[in-house]
Order: sequence, then structure tokens, then C-alpha cells
Amino acid sequence: EAFMGTETNYMKIGSRLSGISHKIVIAAWLLISIASLTSMALSIYSLNLWDRIPAAESPRYFSEMTPEDVQNHADWQNTVLQAGFSLAGYAMIFSTARLIGGLSLFLVSFLLIRRYSDRLMAALMAILLSVFAAAGMWGNPLFDWAVWIAPWMKYPAQILGWLTWCGAIVIYAFPDGKFTPRWTVWLAVFLVPL
Repeated sequence: EAFMGTETNYMKIGSRLSGISHKIVIAAWLLISIASLTSMALSIYSLNLWDRIPAAESPRYFSEMTPEDVQNHADWQNTVLQAGFSLAGYAMIFSTARLIGGLSLFLVSFLLIRRYSDRLMAALMAILLSVFAAAGMWGNPLFDWAVWIAPWMKYPAQILGWLTWCGAIVIYAFPDGKFTPRWTVWLAVFLVPL
């Protein structure tokens, strides 16, 4: 019973969206989710190629590779082979992990926007989850890998990268839209120019 009261109070927190602002947020989520899903699909395909094909054939698919890059790739692939993996098996493991991780974030994003699209912070978190799904689970965002396969993804990848940094503002202000602790507002101010 005490939990139910807390849940009800929690749901009342944050700004409500209505009318045109509600439609704009849903359209922004849809547009960013489509760009993120496209980036994720192209990145996973590109990384699967990178992991699967022998290093000597890499410049055929990744034209900007230097001979030093090819040698580094060959060294890495030798390490993978010495660990007992085939290149195709290694590529399949990581492609599957990237796909499961990304799709789970897209699913949570969809559920958030479906259920709480009239709440500003929930909608911003749904947008952020879509961007994080495309960025990947590891430290280096996967947006650039999409550009290798589809050069037209350069600008969407840059926008998604910028949105990733702006996502820190959403995280600082989550769940009620207020910066807690108060000093995090200055971190957010410094993150925006990055």
C-alpha cells in the first residue's frame, strides 16, 4: 500500500506534454529512432565484415585502410585464431551480442514512449535509449562503422554522436527534470559545447 502511493506520486513528477509539443516529441523520437536503428544495422553489418573477413581482404571493403591498419588487423585476427575461435564464429558472437543489446534498448524505448509519451522526462529518456542502442554497449560508439558502409550516414552519425553527449543532461535531470545535486547543472553546461 505504501508502495502504491509512492508509485502514484512518482508518476505525477515531471512536465506533461500536450497538443503540438506532444506530437513534436513523438515525431522527434520516431525520427531519431529510425536514424538510430539504421545506424545500428549498418554498424553491425560493417563490424561483422570487419571481424569475419581476412585482414588481407579488408581494403576491398574498407577503402581508407592503410597498410599499417591491415597489419594491425591481421595481428588482432591472429590473436582471435590463437584463442580458438574461427573468424566467422567470433564475428557471430559479437554481432549477436550487439544485436541483442541494441534491440533490448529499442524495446525499452518503445515501451517508454508508448506508455508515457505525455511525460517530458520519459520521452527524453526514450530518445536517449534509442541513441544508446545505436551507440553500442562498448566504450567507442558504433556510429562511425555505419559510415564505412554507407557514406550518406556521415551527418546522421554526427548528430547521433552529439545526442549521446547531450544525453548526459537528461541523465543529470532524471527523473523529475531537476538537476540533483545542484552542481550537476554546471557539468551539463560544459558538456553542451563538446
